[in-house]
Amino acid sequence: MKKDKELRYSGVSRSSQPTFSAQSTQMKTGISSPQKLPSSKVMTFRQESDSKHATMYSRYQISTYRGQKRKILNKSEQQTPSLGGRCSPNSDSIFATEIQTEHRKQHHKSDSKETYKLLKSFCVTESSTLDQIKDNDKAFIEGTGSCKTTRLGPLRLDIPQPKIQEFRLYYKEMDRFQEYQQFLKVEPNIYGRMNNKLSINKLVPRSMNLIQQPCDRLQANSLFGSDNYVEVFAEGLASANYRTLKQLTLRGNQIDSKRMSLIANKLPTSLTEIDLSNNNIGSEGAKSLSMFIQQRECYLQILVLEDNKLKDFAAQVIIRTLMESRTIKILNLSNNQLSDNSTESLAQLLKKSTSLLELYLHYNQIRNTGGVIFFKSLFKNQYLKVLDLSFNKLGSDQACSQAIADVIQKPHPELTHLDLSYNNFNNEDGSRFHKAFLYNPNIYGFHFEGTQIDYAINPRGYLVNTKEQLKIEAQKAVSSQAQSQIFIDSFDDRSNKAELLSKISKLEENFQFSDPKFFKRIQGVQCTNNRTKDNCWICEGWYEVKFQWILNKSGRFTEYPIFLHLDFDDYRPMIMSQVDQNFELTRMCPPNRVIKYFFSNPLLDLQFIAKDQKTLEVEDNCTLRNGVPMKYADGTCMMSAKISIVNYLKTEQNKKVIDSVKHYIPTVNCRPRELEKIFDIDPKMAKQRVWSIENSIFKDYQADTEGHLMDCFEFDFDCGKLQKHIPNNEDYDEVKNKMRQVYKNVLSCYKYYCSQSMNYELPLVDQSAFLEFVLSTSILDKNQINNIDLQLAYMSSYVVQKQNEYIYVQDKCLVRFQFLEVIIRLAKEQYYRTGQCTTVHQSIDRLFESDNVLSLLQNFGLAQDWRDNRYWTQLMDATIKHKLPALQILFDFVTKMTFKNERHITLMDFKQFFDLMELSKYVTEKELYLIYLQSMQTQRNELNDSRHMEMNFLEFVEAIARLAEKISPLSPMYTLTIQLTKASRKALPLFVKFEGLIYIMFTKLRSQFALKNEVYINGIEKDVVLRTILKTHQAKRMGIYEEDKESEDEDQKVKVVGRRKSISALLPQEEELAESPKKKVSTANGWSKVRRSLIQSKRNALTQIESANIMKNIQTFQSMDEENQKVYYENADTYDRYEMKKKLEKVKELQKPTHYVEPIFKFEEQLEQQQ
Repeated sequence: MKKDKELRYSGVSRSSQPTFSAQSTQMKTGISSPQKLPSSKVMTFRQESDSKHATMYSRYQISTYRGQKRKILNKSEQQTPSLGGRCSPNSDSIFATEIQTEHRKQHHKSDSKETYKLLKSFCVTESSTLDQIKDNDKAFIEGTGSCKTTRLGPLRLDIPQPKIQEFRLYYKEMDRFQEYQQFLKVEPNIYGRMNNKLSINKLVPRSMNLIQQPCDRLQANSLFGSDNYVEVFAEGLASANYRTLKQLTLRGNQIDSKRMSLIANKLPTSLTEIDLSNNNIGSEGAKSLSMFIQQRECYLQILVLEDNKLKDFAAQVIIRTLMESRTIKILNLSNNQLSDNSTESLAQLLKKSTSLLELYLHYNQIRNTGGVIFFKSLFKNQYLKVLDLSFNKLGSDQACSQAIADVIQKPHPELTHLDLSYNNFNNEDGSRFHKAFLYNPNIYGFHFEGTQIDYAINPRGYLVNTKEQLKIEAQKAVSSQAQSQIFIDSFDDRSNKAELLSKISKLEENFQFSDPKFFKRIQGVQCTNNRTKDNCWICEGWYEVKFQWILNKSGRFTEYPIFLHLDFDDYRPMIMSQVDQNFELTRMCPPNRVIKYFFSNPLLDLQFIAKDQKTLEVEDNCTLRNGVPMKYADGTCMMSAKISIVNYLKTEQNKKVIDSVKHYIPTVNCRPRELEKIFDIDPKMAKQRVWSIENSIFKDYQADTEGHLMDCFEFDFDCGKLQKHIPNNEDYDEVKNKMRQVYKNVLSCYKYYCSQSMNYELPLVDQSAFLEFVLSTSILDKNQINNIDLQLAYMSSYVVQKQNEYIYVQDKCLVRFQFLEVIIRLAKEQYYRTGQCTTVHQSIDRLFESDNVLSLLQNFGLAQDWRDNRYWTQLMDATIKHKLPALQILFDFVTKMTFKNERHITLMDFKQFFDLMELSKYVTEKELYLIYLQSMQTQRNELNDSRHMEMNFLEFVEAIARLAEKISPLSPMYTLTIQLTKASRKALPLFVKFEGLIYIMFTKLRSQFALKNEVYINGIEKDVVLRTILKTHQAKRMGIYEEDKESEDEDQKVKVVGRRKSISALLPQEEELAESPKKKVSTANGWSKVRRSLIQSKRNALTQIESANIMKNIQTFQSMDEENQKVYYENADTYDRYEMKKKLEKVKELQKPTHYVEPIFKFEEQLEQQQ
């Protein structure tokens, strides 16, 4: 007994674990223990002054150590039997570092990682007395000592991150931890404070969100159940752990005056933000809070007391306290039943405070009298940036509205965000605010919702009477149309009147009193994603966009002025600034939406689009289809032409229009309500219309502009799987840039090889057409890519991922984006995989240059070049407009050839229509398909939309023009006295060929047209079909008018007549067609070349099994050769492929029509000059 009572400490580790010396460890492990302490350092518990606490403390240390020691020995005995038996619980042996070292030497192979970690945690130091142990533990708890143990973790005063586990451990062993604190004489930490209150009040332990939260921010919303838990929370808040607390949020906790007093007494002075929304602190709680704010160490910046039922007295207490504060920045007293009695205190606060930046008084009872006092004081304030006075009663009073107007229009306004929604304003108040806003360039967000008036904020920031303004514009547009001939053929009076009336009715619906349930509050200068009719740049996060018109890139127009029309601003014209020869304008646009826009020049009466920017076709029900009113800054109101193609862009969201961190400085260059330049438009000058594509019949055709093609390229490139196969981002961007440069040539090549695949309803490239493409290059000449690689490149391109739900794709065939991808795969297989190039973009360069792929892509020309040079001319525009009734009859006839609900022409319709013409000997089926594809407008999405297979009227007219260019028929209105050759026939003007083909088509189908209305058909035939453009008023304007009389000159070679002629006399004769017979090249040559190169390069290296597989493939290819040889091999030689290719190129050059300049005078004189 005596020995047990005088148990000696022989050492304590760095982890504060006591160690004991004994001989049992030496006997069982064979390792000697450290030297015993001298008698001078031995201390018994009887000699300790506070023997009770020392005994309890030491016993806990010993029991804890022995339990851990027992666990270690049990695990080491199971894993390493050579270590020896288990030590007895009463053994006072010590774990020395020699045990670890010897154990690692002898049993390092059998030691487990877990045992090693447990042994490693016990590091023995020199023996220490109880005072030394006490000092070390106290230093660890106070944070001045270094220790690796977690035994005393729940007692530390400064806990970096409180944990639930330690909080529960303290509650479970509260008595022992309290004995520690009494023995070590340390203050309780957050665990001790909270658990002590829990124990006194006999409460269930709850963390109250004080545990496991950052020490600088604390959110405890809707947590307090009773006053006792409030005391627990206050004790935790007063702990050393929250001495640096910055932000405290206590929403919806039913905090009354008593609870507020408990919490206010414990609040740390480091707080800069307090949120006590949705409570009921009362007047006494307001006094307690004011006492906290008055402390010298308090630097409170944000105080939110919304919905606390403060009323006037309690609010005045807090406001008077804040008058002396130099740090308060944001004050929220919304929904506190404040009346006009509080406005005097608020006025004094605005006069004295130089730090208050945001004030929220939403949903109170402030009326006109208090509003006058408040805004007169605000007029003298130079610091307030944000003000929310929504849901009060300030309206319908002249004095109050005038005071608000004075604040808005004062010389140096500071407000940037103002909310006056739901204040019962009338039209007179709105008129005063409208005039005041004309002089304010600083309010970026103004809210005026919930008022039964006609005023609203427009996209430029003006408060305007939208209903009245729209009626005035409608009257001006209709009167302008009646007095001027500017809008001939482009304005439908009835449709636009109905459209304007519908706009007015929609405005009446929008201006009805809004439901307050859907109202969203402003939050300083933060973006709240709130889309309202107020067009708030701040709340919605409007995006700044710079619109440009670049000379020779956007278009050919350089005449000043050029106006910009945006859809969200009802296409109101805005003049663009001229910089050198370019034009630009910066505007704020709504976020996360598609912005449609176009350009105009009122002096030329033209509306046009930028060719270098993205384009799209507007919907059928869009207002642009019927024209829109355009009100210019000088008051001139005009009606636009019918528009179907516009530019577009996609905007993003600007989260910080105003930066509150940087003293509320705007992050955008645009300012609201900027003054516009006024340009005087002379209506007489506007009547002098100059012909251009923008005012022709071709304006509604979506041309292959640079911007539109780049939009299609981005869509096609993103649809592919190239991102997985080109992991290097720089290499991927280089590949994308190179393919972007040749995309228009790839598109022409794709359409050509689609025309070679006639067995599908979709435009696509099948396997035979792909092989023809490969064989037209020199990819196979280098014998670096074999048949299997070629097939893998083809197969991997047409495989579509399952998650991509593409509709218009075909198995084992290539659509447009896949054809683009397969070119990149060929370059990768040819040069990158073989190691000749280190990057994929270098492989593409080698493929284009060395394998003649680029020259092949450029051989097919561009469909847009033919339009610009031959088709889109003034004479063709006049010809089409003259033949428009006949073309409309033909289009209606073709659309009804197959049963469908919509009015469009499919490929099947077009083929059947061409078969009725009996012109197959002049145009082959593949050439007809190519004409169909070249006439179609290029669509961005050909995977989920069928528009690229549905031909409209303008595309049908172009297809007829391309057929006329190919067949080159004569016009029946002219007689020739000489025989034309094929070259001279090809050189005829396009309008002559077009008129001749219209005559042929109308004559062949006249019997079917007569069933409808014979009188109408006869009139169309007489006045349209049998009448040339040279006899119309349009020809007079162009200076090429032909008198309706025969010439008396005997040497005349061409006569204008008005009678019918036989169709055979208008078409080319057989001897003209036989001049240059076209020779076909069989695809069997390519397969034979693949077979020969395959046998030559792989015969010696392959095994017998591989050779057998190759022979099977060769047999299948040979069967295909035999089938194709019957059709294509009549005049072709297998070994003369290179010479035949040269001959075919010469034939193609002869077949290309020479470009002919459109006539500007009489057709006879032009033909004589050519002959």
